Amino acid sequence: MRKTSFLLFYLSFLLFACNKNRNLITLSYTNLEEEVPVYGNFTFEFSQNLAADSMLYTWVDDAYIEFSPEIEGKFKWSSANTLIFSPKNALAPAATYTASFSSKLGKVNKDFPNYDLEDIEFSTPNLQLETSDLYWYLNEKGNVAAKLELGFNYEVAAEDLIDALQMKINDKVQTLSIEKTGNARVFSFVLNDLQVVDEDRKVWLSIDKDLLPIGGENTLAENITTDLLLKSPYQIDLSEVTTEHNGVTGKIIIKSSQEITKENLKNFIILSPNVAYNVETTSNSIVVSSDKFDVNLKYKVTVKKGLTGLIGGKLNVDFEEEVTFGELEPTIEFENSKGMYLSLAGNKNVAIRILNIPEVKVTVYKVYENNLLSANTSENYYYYDDYEGYDDYYGDLQDRDKIWEKTIQTSSLAKLGSTSLLKLDFKDVLKDYKGIYFIKVQSTGDYWLNDAKFISLSDIGLIAKAGQSKITVFANSIKTTESLAGVKIKVFGRNNQLISESITAADGSAQITLKNNSFAGFQPALVTAERNGDFTLLNLFDGAVETSRFEVGGYYELPNGLQSFIYLERNLYRPGETVNYAAIVRNQTWSSPGNLPVRIDIINPMGKKLNSYKKTLNNEGSLDGNFTVAADGITGTYTIYLYSSTDVLLASKNVMIEEFMPDRIKVTTGLSSPELNTKVKTTNLSIFAQNLFGPPAANRNYEVEISYHKKYFSPKEFSDYDFNINNTNSHYTPDVREGKTDEAGKASQSINLPDDFQYIGALEAHILTTVFDETGRPVNRKNVLDIYTQDVFYGVGDFPYYSSTNSQLNIPLVAVDKNGKAKSGVSAKIQIIKHEYQTVLNKSGEYFRYESNEVEKIVLEKSVTLNGENIFKYTPLLSGEYEIRIFNANSNGKYVSRYFYAYGYGKTYLSSFEVDNEGRVDIEMDKEVYQVGDQAKILFKTPFQGKMLVT
Repeated sequence: MRKTSFLLFYLSFLLFACNKNRNLITLSYTNLEEEVPVYGNFTFEFSQNLAADSMLYTWVDDAYIEFSPEIEGKFKWSSANTLIFSPKNALAPAATYTASFSSKLGKVNKDFPNYDLEDIEFSTPNLQLETSDLYWYLNEKGNVAAKLELGFNYEVAAEDLIDALQMKINDKVQTLSIEKTGNARVFSFVLNDLQVVDEDRKVWLSIDKDLLPIGGENTLAENITTDLLLKSPYQIDLSEVTTEHNGVTGKIIIKSSQEITKENLKNFIILSPNVAYNVETTSNSIVVSSDKFDVNLKYKVTVKKGLTGLIGGKLNVDFEEEVTFGELEPTIEFENSKGMYLSLAGNKNVAIRILNIPEVKVTVYKVYENNLLSANTSENYYYYDDYEGYDDYYGDLQDRDKIWEKTIQTSSLAKLGSTSLLKLDFKDVLKDYKGIYFIKVQSTGDYWLNDAKFISLSDIGLIAKAGQSKITVFANSIKTTESLAGVKIKVFGRNNQLISESITAADGSAQITLKNNSFAGFQPALVTAERNGDFTLLNLFDGAVETSRFEVGGYYELPNGLQSFIYLERNLYRPGETVNYAAIVRNQTWSSPGNLPVRIDIINPMGKKLNSYKKTLNNEGSLDGNFTVAADGITGTYTIYLYSSTDVLLASKNVMIEEFMPDRIKVTTGLSSPELNTKVKTTNLSIFAQNLFGPPAANRNYEVEISYHKKYFSPKEFSDYDFNINNTNSHYTPDVREGKTDEAGKASQSINLPDDFQYIGALEAHILTTVFDETGRPVNRKNVLDIYTQDVFYGVGDFPYYSSTNSQLNIPLVAVDKNGKAKSGVSAKIQIIKHEYQTVLNKSGEYFRYESNEVEKIVLEKSVTLNGENIFKYTPLLSGEYEIRIFNANSNGKYVSRYFYAYGYGKTYLSSFEVDNEGRVDIEMDKEVYQVGDQAKILFKTPFQGKMLVT
């Protein structure tokens, strides 16, 4: 009996334990991984259904999950076992959080009181260098300089970045000057002391791992390092292409190695499919924009060769890129973030950009008159667009009431292009209380997707002009612009106290006298207007008109009522000269003030007093005087100050003291031959230096620097041909020579064509001659020498890049002389190269990885004779990328080429195979076609080598 009782007890315990374990809640899925974006919802899917039907699809504040540090947001059950948390704001950058499941989760459903859920630790992405651009530009002085632009995924402090950044150019540490301080995501640095030479430079960049974004806490495991290339300023390099689309306008942004010349820029850009577009340039990019771009289409943008830059660079080959815009990012954004006036007599439509959001909730609050000043300032309702904005301050406005709320399907909104029109046709249940409206539009699915702004529903438009003792207000109808009479105007101070009020006259104007204006709190800050129940406001801080670009200063009246002017003979003098000046003083009636005593102070550039004179105005109210700057005096800006006898400054005038030293010698240079070629291999540089006072400049030191640069060769008659030679050096070491002029002031240097300058195209030699006078001051002269390293230049003309297999290509070829004239009977060698990729399994440490290596396969090699313009015919038989090369047989691998791509279904060579479960292999014998002369030979290939058994 005891055994039976024990067995029953044991079975009951097991049954209870099983039921208890079955009721245990576990986490089946969550998107809360180790790294999460700063914006996004968190999803938690549980093993059991918890929420009742009445709890679904409603945002609540119940903290089912607690976050450390705290994340403000709301929860929603999207299904019985799926919980969504939507943060209110962006998460902090480079920060670590912990999610803990609270006891409230177990109380959602009393049938499932037990849960076994561990804490989840997650982080936002660390600081990343997203963009790094090097380019040439013209600075404010018109000089050529280089700039580095760095873009991060978060904001960082400029002073921290300067300490963390290190840069080397050609293994030499480079000094950088930052353009703008403060916090930002994008920074620009000017590269100091960088010579402008025709060469590409290797750049190494390192950012210390301890650099943190604003508000971040997690450092990197290692430094951020990257290798860049600063292209030659004489060549344009187009690289990265990015796209943007805001739902209305799309942009294609092409990065450039220097600022592009705007003149005729559209002639160099082709869009396919073609749409109407605008093009503009920035310091390092070309921006193609259009409101006709379709986000679902793929576009091909082509930038034609010949494009020029402000630095003097040139695009030598066509640039092509295919781009797409992709799916647009969900967005809620008022078109006009600061405009707040909406006429009551109009349609009451507000333009708001809503993209990829099916449903929004619109909430209208009323902000009362006594709270307008504190609520309607920018720091209270504008929030940051970037990641540092962790609070949307408008959520904390006090003294406001919700008067209207509605959930709207965005598909039902009227459209203007891709912009939605939100009609604010709500009933104000608190219309007896004066105030304005605060509108918030929020996604019902993603809590952080929202935008808000103040709206004044009124037909009263206000203009205010504030003076020292009064303020003038003009009231007009927004719809008809007619003047409004009988409008009650109130002016409030910064302390929210009523200063004064008035009623507009028939012309819509009202003059309001400012009271207690000696107190800072009574400075005018807000103007309100009311007529027949219509109420509006004007914030004098946010509504001020920026006038820095206008001459609005006007006459500044001195306390003593005098106006004074100082005149000079000229504004520039040399040390040792006498500066003559005159001054005239007038009173408020433009009459002479009489014989007033005054004082003149002369201040040097160091801020020290050079001279001081006491004078008396003559009967005409004027005076004159002079002062002399010593021959060895310091140069710079001197200032003349005119004071009254009571030390009131009446006027001031700047005068520049600068040295000017003309050249002491005249230098003349010349070349015996303007060019070097395969026949003329030597030219003589003649130098003649003469003192400007007659005799030759004998025994003067001189220096000759010869630098070689590639010259873009493009004959006018064959502008559609490419003559650019590959496999040539783009950097040549300058040749520097020194010497002295003879007794006659003459010197000469022989310049020879270097032996290794063969079949490398056209070059330019820049010959800079510097002769030093007896004080060591240099006088420079420059000569340019054309160099042609070959008699014949081969060119490949334009033909379609894409073609079909088994379809004949007609490839234009030409041979010209150095003057661009076509030649006949020229021998050339032609190769057709097929570019293939072989996949190789390589071992890296303890791991294996596949790497693709490019292989150049010669599918055709042929000698031809060119007579003027020629057409070379070739039919690609297999799919793939090809290249045609044309060159001289003695050019040692230096060639002119152009790429093309052929494709045909079933014409691709494959070398992969599979083994089935029984160890058998099905092999498809691929064929590779070689063309020899006019005959085609077919070789069947298999992926095996050695013996094999075929069944």
